[in-house]
Amino acid sequence: MTAIGFAAIHQRTNTFARTSGSLLPERMRLWAIGSDVVRLFAGTRSAVGAFLDAAAQLGATPVPLVAAYARAGGPVPQDELGAVVDHLVTAIQEQELALDGLFLHLSGALVTDRGTSGDAWVLRQLRGVLGSELPIALFLDQCANVTPEMAELATLIVGSRRWPATDLSSSVSRALERLIATVERRIQPVVAVSSLPLLIPLSSQRTDREPWRSIIHRCRQWESHPGVVSVSCFAGFPYADVPEAGAAVVVVADGSIERAEEVVSEAVDELWRRRDELAVRELNIEQAVHTGMAAEHRRVVIAELGDAPEGGAPGEGTAVLWALVDLGVRDAALAALADAAAVQAAIGAGIGSRVELLVGGRSDRRHGYPIEVRGVVRRIADGVYCRRGPLDGGVAERAGPSVLIEAQGRHQGRFSLLLTSEPVPADDPGLLLALGVPPDEPRILVLKSAVDYLGAWDPGAALALPAETPGITTPDLRFFPYQRVRRPIWPLDPL
Repeated sequence: MTAIGFAAIHQRTNTFARTSGSLLPERMRLWAIGSDVVRLFAGTRSAVGAFLDAAAQLGATPVPLVAAYARAGGPVPQDELGAVVDHLVTAIQEQELALDGLFLHLSGALVTDRGTSGDAWVLRQLRGVLGSELPIALFLDQCANVTPEMAELATLIVGSRRWPATDLSSSVSRALERLIATVERRIQPVVAVSSLPLLIPLSSQRTDREPWRSIIHRCRQWESHPGVVSVSCFAGFPYADVPEAGAAVVVVADGSIERAEEVVSEAVDELWRRRDELAVRELNIEQAVHTGMAAEHRRVVIAELGDAPEGGAPGEGTAVLWALVDLGVRDAALAALADAAAVQAAIGAGIGSRVELLVGGRSDRRHGYPIEVRGVVRRIADGVYCRRGPLDGGVAERAGPSVLIEAQGRHQGRFSLLLTSEPVPADDPGLLLALGVPPDEPRILVLKSAVDYLGAWDPGAALALPAETPGITTPDLRFFPYQRVRRPIWPLDPL
């Protein structure tokens, strides 16, 4: 049987973050080596779980190596990235079964503290160990900043067709099937890549609305053409101030670079032609909350775009908290605000105690100032919960010690405030359930998320109100003091 190794080194780097990212095992979101990878991920709706399932279905032998999933955050220390790669190289060298191919899951948005692409560096190190002949399938997030060097080092580059990536199972299976076909010499992949001077906010990368919905449909049509193996349009990660930031189109063809470049050209033209449709202005937070309060007979989901942990924000912003308190909102829940000091103060007071807490704005005033919150401590939890949704469902998540506060606002307002010690993406109902809040119960659910919330809360079942707020994941890219991105670039410059 064909032996395919699996490795993941995944972190999204926001270079505007004030705190460093980390790849230390004890600080990572998820970390496993060898057989522990299977124990941690088998049966989950994760990229690893999808790989294990697809390998079984396709008759391949899976060889789990390293699964290193870090929290999004600031640049990662180069020595920490080097240590993870050393673990991976050791795992490869200690395998009794020789690898026929490698399936590599990277974000495509990892930047080191030296200002270089961590993803390209990982590929270079692996090629130095594995040689140039071993097929490597590179599976990237849609928000990847793809470089020509990645295309030179990888045999295949593939991404999900949906964003958020609720189609991981089919996308991973499709990528693995093509990797196995390469190993068995049924196809001879060649990769063409073209980058575009487009910085696209995370909130504009969702594939459930235009123009991405039509662009993804066109990708599927191109993939049905003879000789085309895969077509992926990557939107890029705009919160990384690096020269490679921006959108890119990657086409893999069977043996013909001319065919790949022909499709790349068509796809680039399509994306460039529709760029102005990506300039979506959302409501401000007051408008969003007022609209939600007025929608009395409909469930509402408000997304706080500027302080999204999935994009490296600290999750401690207070713009939404201030609006909920000031406007006297009722029957609402805010999930979740990260403030370890406030959590410890609430735990010290105990369940049922009335508290006055200074919440948020601890380290980064770009997301707002601390807000005084009065309320009652209703729940205390250790912050370990099982994810329930389509994104990494079944995986254990750690938010650190967490509390549920029944917060008081003006005009007799009351709402549920979830406080965590660590910033966690609001892309899963598991935290709400762990703190005793049924996800469908609050009429107004406020989530710190730019796009991933759409994976767990269907906008068709609720009134979705994305709201522009201050912070390092805001869709207003004029907020950022870019120094290293290529210029001119849309939408910062007239193009």
